[in-house]
Parts: sequence; structure tokens; C-alpha cells
Amino acid sequence: MVMFSGLPIPVLEFTSKPQAVQAAIGAGDVGRGLNETDIAAALLQGLSAFDQRAYTGSRIVLLVSDGGDQIEPTLRTRIAERLQEQRVALYWIYIRSARSASLS
Repeated sequence: MVMFSGLPIPVLEFTSKPQAVQAAIGAGDVGRGLNETDIAAALLQGLSAFDQRAYTGSRIVLLVSDGGDQIEPTLRTRIAERLQEQRVALYWIYIRSARSASLS
């Protein structure tokens, strides 16, 4: 698990322990997030978790974000390449607050 704002913050490595996962999710509940967001850095950090792991089945990166950032075209290309190299699907859950931008 990687939390993120201006920088990615590694929180929890791969585990099958539900209590550890729930504790990591709880640790991220800090109320309103910081005003800086770097989604590209967070995605690349998340993808790096697969670097030394053998492919044994379906892989996903689940991004939960309020959409407070844009990804530059060169970084979009790099992320897309890494997703394909690692055979990872990206699921993006967009949580819109009352004052956040729309997806369009």
C-alpha cells in the first residue's frame, strides 16, 4: 500500500493479513488531504512493488483519489509502459468532493 500527496509514502508491503491491511487503511484516514498531489509518482511507486515478484496471476493497482492532479503526457506514456511490462491493470476510484474538479 502506498499513500500519497506530494510524494508517495510506502505504508505496507504485500500481505495476506487482513488486520494489517485494515490498519494501513486506517492510518491513511487523516481527514482532509494535503493540497499537493503527485499521482504519477504514486502510480510508479505502486508499480515498483512488482519489480522483483514473479508473475503468478492477475495484478492490479487500485488508485483512490480525489482527482486533484494531472499527469503530464510523458509520464502517462511511462506509466502505460510500466503497466504493460508488469502486466498490471489499473483501477482508478475517483472520489469527488463538493469543491473538486469534475472528471471532464
